[in-house]
Amino acid sequence: MKAIRDIWLLLAFSVLFILTACAKDENLLPQPAENNQEQQDLEDMTQEEQEIIASLDRWCRAMIDRDVETLGSLMADDLILVHITGATQTKQEWLDEIAAETMRYYSIERQNQSIEVTGDRAIARYTSVIDARIWGSRGTWRLNTTMYMTKVGDNWIRINPPQSDDY
Repeated sequence: MKAIRDIWLLLAFSVLFILTACAKDENLLPQPAENNQEQQDLEDMTQEEQEIIASLDRWCRAMIDRDVETLGSLMADDLILVHITGATQTKQEWLDEIAAETMRYYSIERQNQSIEVTGDRAIARYTSVIDARIWGSRGTWRLNTTMYMTKVGDNWIRINPPQSDDY
């Protein structure tokens, strides 16, 4: 029984590693920069980078609010989430976990964020500090995240990682 619990906990950590893309509750909307460097960074962002930040913020708010409709709209239908254990989860399986509150996110803060945009494709990289309850175990985790995105209409959505270096 302990081995099964340990496997579930390992999977939970994996889910957090792969699925996070959020800002802390109070930082979901753009905030005034606290110093000149932060203000310069905001001013230097392209329109696409600002749109991606807004998409990541919507993703975060939806995770915390258990808004599976919004989350679903921010992911490609064929998205397969691959955990660090190698286990996979479909978009719908993850959304079901959030709806059932077996995965419950309380706050997520993005740190050391960088965004690379090439046409209608982007890669967002950051460190997430996550307060969550996953399958009954609550904790705060610090995880490195890489999210691949593409622009569909006016929205940036999460997609599967590329199968080649042609991203």
